[in-house]
Amino acid sequence: MSAFSRRDFLNITGAAGAVSLAGCASAKMQQNAPSHPALADLKPMTEGLPAFPENKYIERQQRLSEALELQKADGILLGPSLNLTYFTGVSWGASERLFACYYCLDASKLWIVPRFEQSRAQESIEAPLEEISPIVDWEHPGDRILTWKEHQDPHELVAAIIRFRRDFHVSLRVAIDSHLRSTHVLRIMELICGKNPSNAARIHGDETTFDGLSVIAHVRSVKSPAELARLRRANEITKKAIATVREHCIKPGVTENEASAWVNEAQRKLGLVNTWALVLFGPNAAFPHGTKDRRPLENGQFALFDCGGELEGYQSDITRTYYVGGKPTDRQRTIYRLVRNAQLAALAAAKPGAACESVDAAARKVIVDGGFGPGATYFTHRLGHGIGLEGHEDPYFCGNNKTKLEPGMTLSNEPGIYIPGEAGVRLEDIIVITETGAEVLGGELAPEL
Repeated sequence: MSAFSRRDFLNITGAAGAVSLAGCASAKMQQNAPSHPALADLKPMTEGLPAFPENKYIERQQRLSEALELQKADGILLGPSLNLTYFTGVSWGASERLFACYYCLDASKLWIVPRFEQSRAQESIEAPLEEISPIVDWEHPGDRILTWKEHQDPHELVAAIIRFRRDFHVSLRVAIDSHLRSTHVLRIMELICGKNPSNAARIHGDETTFDGLSVIAHVRSVKSPAELARLRRANEITKKAIATVREHCIKPGVTENEASAWVNEAQRKLGLVNTWALVLFGPNAAFPHGTKDRRPLENGQFALFDCGGELEGYQSDITRTYYVGGKPTDRQRTIYRLVRNAQLAALAAAKPGAACESVDAAARKVIVDGGFGPGATYFTHRLGHGIGLEGHEDPYFCGNNKTKLEPGMTLSNEPGIYIPGEAGVRLEDIIVITETGAEVLGGELAPEL
């Protein structure tokens, strides 16, 4: 469900948006930036969150089975990923050794586990160890752990499961978790389909494997009340962190690295983990995800803060753009106003039944009609992305995405205008689709300039 996330980008590049080895030195500078006294009294804001229901995995698996049934699929092969954890509670690191769960339509779970790891697996999986041959009820096999030895090909276990189960299905379709390593997927397809599978949907006899993204997204994109509570609080915390730093720490002469470090410190003090902060001043903000160039803040410039973190696994992602120093020019006011109005237009368009592409179009029209067009000339990226356990996940507000919005879906609403060599303005909030429209999570939208 994920795209390459902004946090991944920042972790790899080192600094907030740096795209070269200079980012490594910049990251060290950010880490060594002195703490700001204005942040000393910040306290965690994480109390009072509702507990998840005890049956959350059962409920999620029921929804997964319903999604598989809609696709006329027998099951889904889940690899070590957030998907596996979300549906089963089991966490496992991905590696060259195949660890997977074949989840069946009836909620039976067949675990493929390295033999030498079976004891560790049994700490998390309540299922008996089993050899594949004694299983007699392949229609309803129950939960079982199937192990493989180092000299064996574990992918043959997956192929055998599919061969056995096709006895009960005239046309058997199997979803493959898109998080599973391609080396495993290709080997499984080779065993199922022959040496040279050539289509996106691999068909051999009555067997078909297909990308499980749509199955998983059908379930994970609609958030439960407990999930929404964590997303709401996480984004509230990030908004408070940015606002605190803006009010008490930002002035001409401050560097992007210092501001990034302060926002990260504020988010951590308020209770988030795995925090990140992209801070860009003046012309640097014309690069939506940053540049290797670093600069101090000057009077008469925009300062862009794109920041987030994690609360009990759930992500925040907020962007604010501030004007610093004196009175903004008419052009600066116009740019900011258009971005803010585009965000408002998207918020009004986001409602149950609306296509994701229509929400992107509503925001883009405001910017283009305001003289910053055509198309993606100045608003260079999609309007937004889904968010939950991952910073970027389905669905996406972008052109040609006809996915219909449903109550409980959470997405970013982040229009922007980027003018190379001059400035960049972006405003971002997370919204949840309600029964009648959309709600902004974690507090209000950015104020007028």
